[in-house]
This record gives sequence, C-alpha cells and structure tokens, in this order.
Amino acid sequence: MRLMPHDGSGALAELGHTLSALVDADARAYTAVSNAYKLPKEPSDAGVRRAEAITEALLGASRVPLETARACARVAELASIVATKGNTNAVSDAGVAALLAEAACRGAAYNVRINIGALEDKSRGAALVDEARELVSRTTSLAAQAIAAVEAAM
Repeated sequence: MRLMPHDGSGALAELGHTLSALVDADARAYTAVSNAYKLPKEPSDAGVRRAEAITEALLGASRVPLETARACARVAELASIVATKGNTNAVSDAGVAALLAEAACRGAAYNVRINIGALEDKSRGAALVDEARELVSRTTSLAAQAIAAVEAAM
C-alpha cells in the first residue's frame, strides 16, 4: 500500500496528525496503567480484578508506542524516497528526518518492550514485541538508505 499521493505532502500531513494524536493517547495509556496499579489488592476477588486491569492497561500502553513505531517507519520510508528520488536541495533534510524517525522508532520499541516486560504473562504481548523489533529493523534499513543518499550527494 502506497501512503503518499504524487507529491507526498498529504501523507506527511497525515503522519503529523497521527503522531500528534499518539502523544495524547500515550498520556491516557499511562494514566490507565497508573490507575490499575492503585486498585485494591484485597479481598482476593479484588486482587484478581486488579491483576487483569493491570494486564489490560499494560497491553494498551504497549499498543500506543507500537502505533508510534509504525508511523515512524512510514516517516523513514518517505524520507528515504525523498533522499533518493526527490529534490537534491532537500536531501539533507530527508536524511535528518530519517535519522529522527529511526531514533523515535527505537524509543517507541523500548516502551513496548518495557510494558510487555512488566506483564506477569509476557506471552500475551510477545507479538507486539516481535512487531516492534521488525519495525526497528525496517526503519534502520530505510534510514541507512537515506543516509547513503545524503553522503552520495555531498
């Protein structure tokens, strides 16, 4: 699926909106985790509900940075295209965008991994961790392509 129209500006604007919305979603996810940990542990049925609330909140808090990592991979893809095929006057800007996308993707993947690491049953989030790792790998490759184009242009 190609995300960009002919000039790519629509895709970039959409990604900007997506990433901005993810900031708010991340704050809500953090609040949900914090609130789940504040639930009572006793009596035992309350403890069971608390444990499940924590699990669900941690999974939710993992999905938000995973979506951020997906968006960062799309930014790196567009940056790589601009760096390799776009206006030569924008090649260094595209390289910087790719580097920032890679750093942000790695940071998002760290958040996925740390939230899944806090689960009692880590297998419930294994697919999220796997996807986060794949997105980092893909974003790193795309950033390397952009960097190579920047270096070739100098």
